[in-house]
Amino acid sequence: CQPDALPTPFNESFGDVHTVVGPICEEVRQVISPHQSIHQTVRVCTGVQYIDLITGIGPVDPGFQGLEVVMKVQTAIASNETWYTDSEGLELQQRLRNRHLNYPHVVTEPIASNFYPCNSFALINESLGNGSLVAIADYSRATASLADGELEFLMIRRLLYDDNRGV
Repeated sequence: CQPDALPTPFNESFGDVHTVVGPICEEVRQVISPHQSIHQTVRVCTGVQYIDLITGIGPVDPGFQGLEVVMKVQTAIASNETWYTDSEGLELQQRLRNRHLNYPHVVTEPIASNFYPCNSFALINESLGNGSLVAIADYSRATASLADGELEFLMIRRLLYDDNRGV
């Protein structure tokens, strides 16, 4: 919740992990935090070229300062500080880390200033290659790429006071 603080992992180890293998799909189900009711399922099915990633977050305890839960997807894609988000599914908007195309920008909050709205999908790709990652969202959320090959999604934001950053 601090704009200049480094994010801290919610849970370093996943205590409750189950693997389900079926004739068509395989799943890995992870309980990230039973106290906060945060869980994730990764599903891979035969015959398709995508991975289904389902994340659920129940009621959360924001503690004394608040809580922001971010899901990070890391790949080996050389995205060259560039990623794309959609504009209501109509067109792609190019995003550049720590830069803005339409006006001069001085980076004072390197994390917060790189989060953009993602209504339907976000993607990263290699400019000289065929690697790409497209994430289709089931609802609007904030998206960033704070390092090459990464996409981050703001899953939930619960603050206890107005931080003048869009409570």
